[in-house]
Amino acid sequence: MVGTVVDSLAPSVFESTVGAARAAAYGRLHVALDDLDGLAMDPCSDEEVLADWRERERLRRRLASGEHAIITQVETRSLPYRHGARSAAVFASQLLRISPGEAHVRVRAAGALGPRRTVTGLAVAPLFAAVAAAQAHGTISEQHAQVIVSAVQKLPATIRHDLHATMEQILLDVAREQHPRFLEQHATELGAYLDPDTPGREHAYRDKHRDLRLTRRPDGSAHLSGDLTPECAEHLHTHLDAPWISSMVTMNSCRALSAAATTAAAGRCLPRSTMVRATDVTRTPSMVAMSRGGRVAR
Repeated sequence: MVGTVVDSLAPSVFESTVGAARAAAYGRLHVALDDLDGLAMDPCSDEEVLADWRERERLRRRLASGEHAIITQVETRSLPYRHGARSAAVFASQLLRISPGEAHVRVRAAGALGPRRTVTGLAVAPLFAAVAAAQAHGTISEQHAQVIVSAVQKLPATIRHDLHATMEQILLDVAREQHPRFLEQHATELGAYLDPDTPGREHAYRDKHRDLRLTRRPDGSAHLSGDLTPECAEHLHTHLDAPWISSMVTMNSCRALSAAATTAAAGRCLPRSTMVRATDVTRTPSMVAMSRGGRVAR
């Protein structure tokens, strides 16, 4: 239903005065981009090429920021539900033909960086006003904004209110000079400094939710993923890094881990998607043999 409805949406829907003005602005923007792309770059100097690249990136960032207001309007007007979609992310995926993951990221970003209104209709600044302003200016990217928002939201509620603005500004200053990966590392260190108890809570959470998943495929192969304890990770690394296994690592590792997962499942046949506790796996004879660099008995 959603696909049928959104296919009928076209630029011709701009009928109001403001809508027509926005349509005209989009038209001028497309013309400007066509003119820009039509200009030859060969005569430009090296510095001019780099400046052009920076300006293009700034424009890309500004366009991404402008979408926040659109998503806010879509949610406020309940357009997804009126068009048969169960959420704004699903609606965005269908309407814009983007992946569900990207749609969810955009909707979450709009919630943190988009304009807001109170119940009475009073306009309110975004939750992360400084980040929203920087992205609207093209200074930081979507990835920068995601890192900052995520870092602040990870703070406990007891200190988040007092430290929100300070942490946001500190990370924003770093984002203006560094790439998102470096910013993420800095955010982790800053979060640990502001909230020393974070590692303990994360360790307790990981210990409670740690698992090992073995998903069987129709051809008999399998996909293995999960979270391991430090001990189990060290055992596995020792086994895979052993010199004697260099030429047989793939086959023997798969056999050893399959045996370990099977043992941890208490002898039951593994279904198509199986979950076993990694802490249980570390206690199996198979994993003990792996940690000692020996072969797993079959």
